[in-house]
Amino acid sequence: MRRAVASLIVLIGVVACGGNAQLEPGTVPSDFQVEYSWNNGVSRVGPDFLTYQVSLPTTGSGTIHCTFGHPSSNQQEEWTETFEVTADDLQALYATMHEVGLFTKTWPQAEPVPGLSGGSSIRVVADGGEYRVPSVLADSSDADSIAVVYQMIRSMVPQTIWDEIETRQAQYIEDHDS
Repeated sequence: MRRAVASLIVLIGVVACGGNAQLEPGTVPSDFQVEYSWNNGVSRVGPDFLTYQVSLPTTGSGTIHCTFGHPSSNQQEEWTETFEVTADDLQALYATMHEVGLFTKTWPQAEPVPGLSGGSSIRVVADGGEYRVPSVLADSSDADSIAVVYQMIRSMVPQTIWDEIETRQAQYIEDHDS
């Protein structure tokens, strides 16, 4: 009977916390780092290829690094900008990563589809471990759950930076489209 009551108390505690209480989703570890990568999937060589990486450290400024132009071209241009990241934003991101299972589940990669190379991927350092989610996932429900994390990361980048990326991409295409 005591064991049943103790189990019930633990279960209530887990439900009240909204997830696995053992994982301490509200405590951002001191080594927490996020590297989120995205590319638009343009597989042909041309000026409309765009990729960016958003890096979020435990404290301080985040960065976004953009590369305009296909990797196989010799006309790539790069641009980097910094932005402020709040402790509350990082805490919310870390908690969401726990909720979607980023630190606990396996993220099987699907077979690549010929001609499709775009997408998002993430590498996270936390609690002494390194966790990766590939850009092409075998299970569409995995893709849906990790998309919430990706949207949170993108929302930390100010709109003025996204506007600048759009302007620079348009200028790059105009300058290099033949």
